[in-house]
Amino acid sequence: MRRFLTGDRRVFLWAAALAVTSGAACGGSSDDPCSGVGCSSRGYCVAVEGLAYCNCLVGYHPVSLACEPNDLVGPCRTITCGQHGTCREDADGVTCECGAGYHLIALDDPSCDQYECDLICIPDSLDGPGPDTDVPDEDAEAEIPCSPECSTDRFCCAGDCVDVRTDRDHCGACEAACGPRMDCVGGFCRCWADTGDCDDDVGTGCEADLLTNVDHCGHCNAPCGEQANCEGGVCGCWTGYADCDAVAGCEANLETDPAHCHECGNDCGENTACGTLDCECLGEFFDCDGTWVTGCEADLATDANNCGSCGVECGANADCYSLACACHADFRNCNDDWDDGCESDSRIDVTNCGGEACGIACTTNQVCTDGLCGCATLFGDCDGNPANGCEINLANNGQNCGSCGHRCTYDTYCSDGDCAEP
Repeated sequence: MRRFLTGDRRVFLWAAALAVTSGAACGGSSDDPCSGVGCSSRGYCVAVEGLAYCNCLVGYHPVSLACEPNDLVGPCRTITCGQHGTCREDADGVTCECGAGYHLIALDDPSCDQYECDLICIPDSLDGPGPDTDVPDEDAEAEIPCSPECSTDRFCCAGDCVDVRTDRDHCGACEAACGPRMDCVGGFCRCWADTGDCDDDVGTGCEADLLTNVDHCGHCNAPCGEQANCEGGVCGCWTGYADCDAVAGCEANLETDPAHCHECGNDCGENTACGTLDCECLGEFFDCDGTWVTGCEADLATDANNCGSCGVECGANADCYSLACACHADFRNCNDDWDDGCESDSRIDVTNCGGEACGIACTTNQVCTDGLCGCATLFGDCDGNPANGCEINLANNGQNCGSCGHRCTYDTYCSDGDCAEP
């Protein structure tokens, strides 16, 4: 914690009094540090101990002697609190918590209702400690005096007269050193171009290279995310990757991601992979409807409407098994035409009756029942010759009436398979 020594106070009070006297004698404002400071027409200049500061309108924050608009997404990303505090965001807005030896500008100023008075930390006054500064210890180490005494625009720091507006080792106050890659501008440590104090530690200086740092790309706390580089302060994806979800990082591998195949939003659909040039189907799947919206919807190994290849229909009484059409049990494709499927029922088809193959035909007056040829009702195979089928009509044959070998007597005749009297 920095402490301001009593000798410094005496020098400052003497210098301030001299400056006021000289100004009054000369009529003047020539030594006014706010002279010519317009704060970008978005604020007003405040002079504190010979240094100029900007109080900015609500929605803006001070950057050197200008007022810049707040970051709408994350206001604290760009508010540095004059490099001597930490920006905090809550439901009421943003404010700065100043470090030891610094305090906020004019918190009791009525104009602070319209201006962001709590976004810049200035050194505690040399004529008394600020709100967050401890009163110096009585046994504090005595300072080294300056001889001759310093002019009114210089401070005596460790025996040397320094301009705290520009001195990197005593920036804004004695022993308030700026870190690496910083300059002292108007009593504030400022980062070099394209660098940032992203850890809020003046001691480490502006440690972040905003042109190349993937965690602070372009400004502090702006991470590029996975599979990304920071080039020239702009995040860019690695070759073959893309940011397809508008969230930090390049999450999509355009060479392998079927949801973003070679470009964001090019969704291959189901049962697919992203191939070398375009979407590709997996295994036995195929895109038979010609649109990747449905992906590779047809399983050529089992789809009865696309069996083995697109458009091959197995037809009735058939299914697709292992890329080929096959008949259901007891059905046969005896005309070799899959358009009508397995048209023959081997249990009842007299031209293809039973067996494992087509062509087993029943003969004359036969029917196919449960895959076996047999005589039709009132017909009989009375000669035992299967070649001529069931040659006898048992309904009216007097020698075989109703069954083979059943003869009617001479005084009767065979009618509907029974011997009857005339």
